[in-house]
Amino acid sequence: NAEDVNQILWMSPDNGGIVMGTAGGEWMVAASALTDPLTPTSVQAHRRSKYKCANVQPVNCGISLLFVQAKARKLMEYVADVFSGKFLGRNMNEKSKHLTTTSVAQLGYQQELAPIVWARTGAGGLIGTTYKRESSFTSEGPTFNAWHRHDLGSGRVVESISVGPSVDGDLDTLAVVTNDPNTNVRHVEMLTDMFDEKNTITDAWFLDDAVTPTAAVENSAATSINFYGMTYLAGFTVSAWAGGLDLGDYVVAADGSITVPINSATNAPLFTDAYLTALAASGEDFGGLGVFLNRSVTVLQPAPATTSIQSYIPSVVANTTAWIVDDYAANEVYSLREGITTGGAISVFNRFTGAVLRGVNATTLFPGGIFQPASNTIYFSMALSDKYILMNSGASNGEVLRRIDRKTLALSGSFGFQKGFGSNDSQTMYNMGSGVVLKVGGKNYLVHVGRASSHLGVIDIDTMTWAGHDATFTEATASSGICAGENINGGPLSYAAAYSLDIGTTTLGLYKTTIKASAVHYFNPFFHYSVTGD
Repeated sequence: NAEDVNQILWMSPDNGGIVMGTAGGEWMVAASALTDPLTPTSVQAHRRSKYKCANVQPVNCGISLLFVQAKARKLMEYVADVFSGKFLGRNMNEKSKHLTTTSVAQLGYQQELAPIVWARTGAGGLIGTTYKRESSFTSEGPTFNAWHRHDLGSGRVVESISVGPSVDGDLDTLAVVTNDPNTNVRHVEMLTDMFDEKNTITDAWFLDDAVTPTAAVENSAATSINFYGMTYLAGFTVSAWAGGLDLGDYVVAADGSITVPINSATNAPLFTDAYLTALAASGEDFGGLGVFLNRSVTVLQPAPATTSIQSYIPSVVANTTAWIVDDYAANEVYSLREGITTGGAISVFNRFTGAVLRGVNATTLFPGGIFQPASNTIYFSMALSDKYILMNSGASNGEVLRRIDRKTLALSGSFGFQKGFGSNDSQTMYNMGSGVVLKVGGKNYLVHVGRASSHLGVIDIDTMTWAGHDATFTEATASSGICAGENINGGPLSYAAAYSLDIGTTTLGLYKTTIKASAVHYFNPFFHYSVTGD
């Protein structure tokens, strides 16, 4: 139907049919009759205009279609008039021709938060127009059409652009592939959300090729913080933006780190320990922008006051004897402090921040009338199951095993009576020097050694009943303890193993004890000694 060559370069659906862009003009392909579907036998093509098109996919922007003209210098707005149905093309960059002198090579449309048509130029630049049309009258121009240019400070060139859902999926975002021509290393970069009414300054992320550091470490003198994770930027100058503060420019070291002053009166005076502490306690969710900071601080308890470590667990109840168990999977640290009344306590901390999550003291944990009053003294031995804390209370040699709910820190069961020295039996257990919880035959057991004896004891913690012991546990000297455990299989006659460490002068070594559950759930210990060297 035309006198020129019309290779089809792109197609876009429309109410009247399919708009096709060709090198010779714009066509509408539709069914032969208005109400017919488009089929091989019901099809017709009519040229609607001769603006001519470049081989660049157009973008639909509500009621308009934007495409690149054949010479790749103009962005055309293509709108069908509400009355006549005829299409009108308007040059959108008539007053910003300088932005497209290197051609328009690719388009993308972002609708929210602000409607922007993004364009990649032939020279690898990034430009765009904040654009919206609300009227279907072709005699009226767009509601707004404001052009802007975005120069990349990294010197990288843009090779590809795409618009899709943001990280949270509730907005649109621009993704670009950029390349360093000198190294030919490509990066995928995403435009962060524009500021909304509820955003805070700490949400800001408007930096070219920005990255969240993998870690941060404050030095012991509290004069600087090293941010890590920028190896690919080694030798480049970067701007540091932390906690909503512009901290200046720094050259990335060979190990991918930068050193930023802290607590400095002259350089970034607002970037202080006090400011970071307040920021962490503000309750704000920093999401992917958050960085874990190792801070060297003076430890009050349980270590001596002069000891420095990289995270801080505060002392809830002053006490010199404590037992620490780290639950890595649950991100919690359990602390048990020896003592009676308010001196003995259990506390649970966040293992990253050191914040106190929950706690209980001996007076609350053991109300009056539970066994003997002397048995309500917390002793520093503790083991964890998936549901319980297992600890002992009482005298130094014989005592009561306590089962405590990990979430509520409430006493949920007890086993044994204080009898001093004596054999482990249905009423007595030895002071738990250390122990592990093992699952055998579908049941949960505490396997422990006595702190002042060479006895291996096994307690069924599901029913808080005695399950067996061995009085000749030769590796359990006064200086040894169970340090780990494993479940070997899950069958009806399961096996488990407890590993103990003997640091005596003559029997130095690591030992593995294999334990088998019989049909009545009593234990038959089988010892396999494996003495190490140094």
